[in-house]
Amino acid sequence: MEKFFNNDEVLKDLYEVRCEKFAQQYVEKYGDSDDLKEVNKEERKLENILREKIKNKKDIEIIMSQFEKIQYANMRVHSFWFDKFYKVGFADGISFKNEIEKI
Repeated sequence: MEKFFNNDEVLKDLYEVRCEKFAQQYVEKYGDSDDLKEVNKEERKLENILREKIKNKKDIEIIMSQFEKIQYANMRVHSFWFDKFYKVGFADGISFKNEIEKI
């Protein structure tokens, strides 16, 4: 399994292609997920609160910009782990296949 984590360009590319294709197919078939809708709703709530409390539009833009940076950083963390889980699943699949062939 160590080789999947150290030399993983093929799996990384495979993960990215499959992830994008899966996400696109999901949205085409079902629309945006409830979780995404909830995130968008909560983000609008935050923006509305900021607009009520802060009258300077530039300050609101700065706060929202920082909030977006936090969101993107958080997404990169999740993506990091999803990528690793995909690789572990791939390695488990190969291991499982080898075990079945022995039976």
